[in-house]
Amino acid sequence: MLSKKMKIGIVAAAAVALVGVAGTVYAADKPSTGLYGNWIHVCVDKKSPYTWHRGNADNSCPSGQTQMHWYVGATPGPTGATGATGPTGATGATGATGPKGDTGATGPAGADGTNAQALPYGITQTLVSRGGAAATVWDTLSTTLGSPVSDQASGYFRFSCSAAQAPCKISVKAYATADGYSVRPRLDISRQDYDTTGPSGYCEYADGAHNEGTQALTGTAADVTLNIGGSLDCNGGQTFVAGGDVSDIWVPAGRYDVAEEFQFTK
Repeated sequence: MLSKKMKIGIVAAAAVALVGVAGTVYAADKPSTGLYGNWIHVCVDKKSPYTWHRGNADNSCPSGQTQMHWYVGATPGPTGATGATGPTGATGATGATGPKGDTGATGPAGADGTNAQALPYGITQTLVSRGGAAATVWDTLSTTLGSPVSDQASGYFRFSCSAAQAPCKISVKAYATADGYSVRPRLDISRQDYDTTGPSGYCEYADGAHNEGTQALTGTAADVTLNIGGSLDCNGGQTFVAGGDVSDIWVPAGRYDVAEEFQFTK
């Protein structure tokens, strides 16, 4: 005769055999087995004939019955080894340009720069003396200095000289604001009759200083020698000096147009 424990074991084994692949329990002429998820819950009478009944979802059994349950399904196997890293995929398309960022804060003020060196200048003054009075400036010209080929300043002015003022005397002064510069003067003087006016004609031409050369300049205005060549053409009563270098040009009564050009070199 079987013991009570052995009989219950037999009943449990029979219940497991009734579980199908899909987890459905089949029992002929018996209540359907309680299958909740992957768990089977049954209640078995504690006394012979040990009839089993469908269990409840809360795993409870009525008085006089004992609870039994089984897990239905395959036991998970061990975790497999990590597979090899696959190749890097192709680079994706460039995304759209993002919105413009906010304006950054204003940076600190930079240090003060060094003042540029002042440009040097060459300056000329053309003067006229009338009636024996002191010479006065009739025209002032200037140009910046520093060209590799020379710097030029040119101008034009007109003055009159009456018989009472004759002879009138034309002279030039020049200076530079930098050391090492020289000047070459050119004066082209035309005369018109003081009383009858009429056409103007050639009077005198001075080209260069000291026989068509140049004259060194200082930082103070100084007389520039004018070279008139081999003759006195204006007939202003001036005495010719050998070589044609004069400090001024004398002219008789008339109305005069004076064209000037000065070339500065270093």
